[in-house]
Amino acid sequence: IDKLADSVISKLSEYQYSTFQIGVSLPTNIIEFEDKLRSSFKLAGGINIKSDFVKKLRNIISSKIVKSVDHYNPDVIVKVEPFDSTITIYSKPIHLYGRYIKKIRGVKQRNISCLSCNNVGCELCSNKKIFDYRSIEDFLSSQLLKHFNSKKIKFTWIGSEDINSLVLGNGRPFYVDVFEPKLRSLLNFNLHHKNDIYLNDFVIQKNNFKSVNFIFEALVKIIFTKKPDIKKLESLTKFFKNREVDLIPIGKNKVMKRTIHQISVKKISNNSADFTVKSDGGVSIKALVGESGFSKHILYVTPNISEIINCDCQCSLFDITNVYHENNDI
Repeated sequence: IDKLADSVISKLSEYQYSTFQIGVSLPTNIIEFEDKLRSSFKLAGGINIKSDFVKKLRNIISSKIVKSVDHYNPDVIVKVEPFDSTITIYSKPIHLYGRYIKKIRGVKQRNISCLSCNNVGCELCSNKKIFDYRSIEDFLSSQLLKHFNSKKIKFTWIGSEDINSLVLGNGRPFYVDVFEPKLRSLLNFNLHHKNDIYLNDFVIQKNNFKSVNFIFEALVKIIFTKKPDIKKLESLTKFFKNREVDLIPIGKNKVMKRTIHQISVKKISNNSADFTVKSDGGVSIKALVGESGFSKHILYVTPNISEIINCDCQCSLFDITNVYHENNDI
C-alpha cells in the first residue's frame, strides 16, 4: 500500500490542487467474498475492506503531502484500482468569467465548424473540425488550453456581433468552462495578441453561475433606399423609448418579447444616418433596422425602424459600445 501511495503522489504531482479525495475500485468477487464471510460468521457493522483500504491509503498520502481531504467538492479525485495498479485522476472543471474588447474589424466571435464533415474531422479541415480559425474563440481557446494544460473548453457567449463590428467600452461578457485542467490558476495568463484584442475582468468563478440576461448599447450606421422623412426619423426617439418589441423566431410558433430602451439619431445625411441603440439582449440589430433573415435564431423584429419611418433600410455597420448585465447599474 505504501508503494501504491507513492505512485498516487507521483501522479498528483502533475496537477495543481488544494484539496483531494481518494476512491478505490475493488474486484466484484472480493466484495462478494467479504459479504459471504460476514454472513457466515454473522458479522454486522464495522468497517468493510474497501473503506478500510481507502482510509489507510488516504492517511498515508495525507501524511506525505500538504493538501486537505475534501469529501464533497475536491479539486481532484483519485480513482485507484489496486490489483492492476491503475490510477486515474479526475480534475474538477474551472469556471471563468471575463470580457473581451475588440478594436479591429474582420475578426469573428466564434469558430466556424467544418460543414464538409459536420464537426467530425476530414481532409478539408485537416481533421481539426474547424473551417476558419480567425476568431476571438480561437485566440482564447488555444491559449487557455495551453495555460491550464486542459483537454477541453466550452464557451458561453453573452450576445454576438458581426465580423466587422468593434466591441468597445468595458467589453462583451463571456464564460468559459475548462475541463480536466492540470493547472488551476490564472496567474501569468495573458492573451498574446496585438493591442487590438484584449481581455477585461478575466477571473475564476467560485461557482458555475452564468448570468445570460444583458442589455447592450450599439452605434448603428443605416443606409436608406430613398431620402427619409426627417420628422419620422426624429420621432424614433420617442417611439422606441422603453418600447417592447416582438421577436419572431425561426421555426417556432411563438413570439418573444424584448425591450428597446432607447434609440437616438446622431447624424443624418441624404441617404444614411447614425443611431445609438440601447436594447435588451437577444435583439438582432439588423432585424431591428428592418432587415430579415440575418440572425441565426431571429427572423423578424416588429415594430422596426423601417416600418416606423416607412422607408426600407439596411444596416451597413454596427459597433458594440457597451454591454451590461441586466442586474448591473446602467
